[in-house]
Amino acid sequence: MAIDKKFVDQFINVSSKAALSSSYLVGKKDKIAADKAAVDSMRSELNKMNIQGKIVIGEGELDDAPMLYIGEKLGNKNGPELDIAVDPLEGTNFAANNLPGALSVIAVSEKNNLFNAPETYMDKISTRVKEKNVIDLDFPVKKNISNLSDYLNKKPEDLTACLLDRPRHKKIINELKDLGVNLKLITDGDVSGALMVTDEKYNVDIFLGIGGGPEGVLAAAALDAYNCSFQGRFLFETDEDKTRAKKMGIKNLSKKYEINEIVSGDSIFCATGITSGDLVSGIKIENNIFPHVHGSSRLRIGLGTEILCAVKMEVVPPLESRPEHGIIGINVDISPSCDRYLKIRNDKRNEDATNLSDLLQSMYAESNAIDQGDLIIVKGKYCWACYIDIIILKADCSLLDATSIATYIALKCIESIFNVKNGKIIKNSKIDWNYLC
Repeated sequence: MAIDKKFVDQFINVSSKAALSSSYLVGKKDKIAADKAAVDSMRSELNKMNIQGKIVIGEGELDDAPMLYIGEKLGNKNGPELDIAVDPLEGTNFAANNLPGALSVIAVSEKNNLFNAPETYMDKISTRVKEKNVIDLDFPVKKNISNLSDYLNKKPEDLTACLLDRPRHKKIINELKDLGVNLKLITDGDVSGALMVTDEKYNVDIFLGIGGGPEGVLAAAALDAYNCSFQGRFLFETDEDKTRAKKMGIKNLSKKYEINEIVSGDSIFCATGITSGDLVSGIKIENNIFPHVHGSSRLRIGLGTEILCAVKMEVVPPLESRPEHGIIGINVDISPSCDRYLKIRNDKRNEDATNLSDLLQSMYAESNAIDQGDLIIVKGKYCWACYIDIIILKADCSLLDATSIATYIALKCIESIFNVKNGKIIKNSKIDWNYLC
C-alpha cells in the first residue's frame, strides 16, 4: 500500500512554511527562537491536514513542549495513519549565525514503517553505492576506503569523506588523512552531511561517524528515496538511555540496522533550504530593489518560488463610504511562467490571481494590521492610498504565505505610514508588525 501522492505537495508545503517562519530569525543569534518559529509553523500546518499523524522522531519528550515531541498526535484525525519524523530546523547554529546549510526537514511513512529512534547517538555510514559488502559499519576505515576505491575505480586520494568535526572523530580523521582521502568536515547538519553522498555533483563519496540517532532516521528516509546505502547502530552512554531504549521496543542494543529496517514501505522525504548550502538553495530576501517606489521586495525560496512586490503611497480623496479611513489596494499578477509549476490554465491563473488579491486585501483591510485611520491626512478631503502590486514569477509553495511575506518585507521598508500634522508630512507609525509576521 502506497501513500496517496496528493500528500507529497502538502508535506512540501509543511517544510516550506517552517523554513519561511524560521527565515525571519536568520542571523539574529537566537537559535532557540529560530527553532521555535519552525516548530510552531510545522505543528500548525500538520494539524490542518487530513491525516492521523504521530511523531516518532521529534525534539524530545512531552515535557519539552512546545517542541514537536515524540508521541504527539497531529492532523485533523481524518485520513490515513502516518508516522512522522521531523527536524523543523536542521542546523540551528547555521540559522542563528546566517551560515550556509540550515534546512527544514520532514519524513513520513505509513504507520509502523518508520523506526522510532531514541534520543541518543548513532554510529552511521552511508554512500551512494547500493551493493552489499562494499562498505560496512563493522569494517575498519581502511577496508571501507579500499573497497569503495576499487568499486568506484578511484584512487583513495580522489575520494572525499564527510563527517562531523568533533573530538570523538579524531581517530577516524587521522586514519583518513593517512590514506590520503580528502576531508569535508562539517560543524553541524548531520542530516545534510549524509545526503551529500546522493549525487556525484556534491563531490562526497562516503559519510561516516557518530551523530544523532533521530537525525540518522531522517537521513535514512532520504537516502532510501535516492536508492543509496545506509547503516546505523545506536550508542547508549548511560543505563537510563538503555532502559528508555528497551521501553521503546529495542531488544538488541548493539544491533546494526540496515536502511530497510529503519524505513520500510512507501515514504516521503521533504527538505526546504533556509540558508543556501551545498544541497539546496535557501530563502533569499531582498528589499528596496525598485528605486521609484516607497517600498519593494524580492522573495526567492529554493529554485521554484520567486515573488516581486512594490508599495506605492499616493495622496487621494478618501472613499465616500469610508471617509475616516485611508485606502489599501492590492493587486496580484501570476505570470504565465508559473504554469509549469502550478499546472494551471490561463483562465484559472487569472482567477487565482483575483482570488489571492481579494484575500490579501481582506487580510490587510479588515485585520487592523495597518491602522487605516492613521492614513488620513485631512479628514474628508485627503488621505494616503497604499497601493501594493505583487508579481508571482515562479511558485511551488503556498501562494498566500509567500505573497504575505513579500508584502511584509516591502511594507517594512517604509517603517512608518506617512501622515500630516499642522501642514507638514510626518512619520506616524501604526503598523502592527507582529500581526503581519
